[in-house]
Amino acid sequence: MRLLRRRAKLADPDFRLLARAFNRARALHPFYLTAWVFLPDHWHAICAPVYPTTISLVMKSVKQSSMSALNQQRGAEGELWQSRFFDRALRTVQEYNEKVEYIHLNPVKAPKSRGPQKRRSALPAIGDVRAHPREEPQTANPAVCATLL
Repeated sequence: MRLLRRRAKLADPDFRLLARAFNRARALHPFYLTAWVFLPDHWHAICAPVYPTTISLVMKSVKQSSMSALNQQRGAEGELWQSRFFDRALRTVQEYNEKVEYIHLNPVKAPKSRGPQKRRSALPAIGDVRAHPREEPQTANPAVCATLL
């Protein structure tokens, strides 16, 4: 999901709010969350909505929640994210693993990267309770969450 160009880039305090927005969205609309990364101008995630929740409903919820929290923190108003998002169905284990690797390496490949240790990303093991939609995520690093978007 891309930040609008006119908006200030995200920093560590914003990442924390974005992580909380994912937690709120998961509480309202259950979905599995297995890989994610936040960068200053966009984020990626792999998620699987639990029926009858749709990916569009998940994204709308995350976008609205994060926009509200970030605007309040920044004393701003208006849209935060681009209106559209790009999703992709992951149909094989190989494709899933490739996308997890992409998400994991994206901060390293990003322009002006400060290196992987400075970026906020998390890759819980498949089946980890943090990936279950009804469990409270236990993020050691509060600035993380994600869908292949």
